Amino acid sequence: ASYTAMQSMPGTGSYSGGGGKATCSTSTHIYGFMGGGNTVFQRYEIATGNWEGLSPTPWAQNYGAGLVWTGGDYIWAVQGASTTGFARYEISTNTWSSGYVQCPFAVYWAGTSLAYGGGDYIYLVQGGSTSTEYATNNFARYSISGNTWTLLAFPTAGCGASLVWAGSATPQR
Repeated sequence: ASYTAMQSMPGTGSYSGGGGKATCSTSTHIYGFMGGGNTVFQRYEIATGNWEGLSPTPWAQNYGAGLVWTGGDYIWAVQGASTTGFARYEISTNTWSSGYVQCPFAVYWAGTSLAYGGGDYIYLVQGGSTSTEYATNNFARYSISGNTWTLLAFPTAGCGASLVWAGSATPQR
């Protein structure tokens, strides 16, 4: 196997020391936060290899920021930075909406992860830091149609926790 170096995400912000570097993809683009306390949001067009600046996020992204595409026209995001910030990006209009119920716990440090389970739900694990004192078992499910969060059981997670949806598998509670 081999890898091809691609064009880096452009910008003048910090890529280190500030965290929050999050990505998600659609069938044609890869979307990314710059992190480092910035509001920079960009997308990479897979066919052309070019980056495009998009509407800034409604808040500065930092450690624990995350993105998830739910199919169609929407990308959902958590802010990170020990906050409960939660917002939706509409691809077709290049706009952010932050009038949604906030996360049920502060989202911080490494290991925060979002996954779309198909249908009506987005899943969130809080993550932790490099220290066991910040290990957590905070896990929640967001209902898109109901604009509500439900806390779920999860084993203790820390730095590097991650979620993924297996596509055709049926999500379990």
